[in-house]
Amino acid sequence: MHRRSRPLSGQRGVAALELALVFALFLAILFGIASFSVAFIVKQTLSRAVENGARAMLQASLARVPDKDTSPQEYGEQACRQALSGLLRFSPDVKCSVDPGAACGAGSALVCASIVATYPDYRNNPPIPVLVPLESLLLSLWNKDGNESWTPADLGAKATVQIGRADS
Repeated sequence: MHRRSRPLSGQRGVAALELALVFALFLAILFGIASFSVAFIVKQTLSRAVENGARAMLQASLARVPDKDTSPQEYGEQACRQALSGLLRFSPDVKCSVDPGAACGAGSALVCASIVATYPDYRNNPPIPVLVPLESLLLSLWNKDGNESWTPADLGAKATVQIGRADS
């Protein structure tokens, strides 16, 4: 005859406790993946925007655009802003700026311009706002000194392009 074995009374709730521990670890990993992915996408968007801006500056300087009122730098800034229009919904502080043309190197006759796109205060204003309180909760559980964060404080990208010669 086979007797049914009953679970020990001291083992009740162990499965629920194990599930809670594993689920907390799973959520932490999932949050890390999500927050890194969003930051990566934003960084790639900024990089693409400065690429577009640099390309527009280069094309405007090579084409010798007949509109003398608009400089290649202004074309570049407009292209960068247009590429960042999607991010502006999440943070109105996202911006493009153009460093005016300067010599590309010491004693160089080439003129270069740089375009910079920035997403300031990314940590407190990410595109997915629900990640901010979740990060605070997880950091309070696992990060006792409070000095570290999983998300960057600011994001930015920069591109430099030769837009002409100093003598032209």
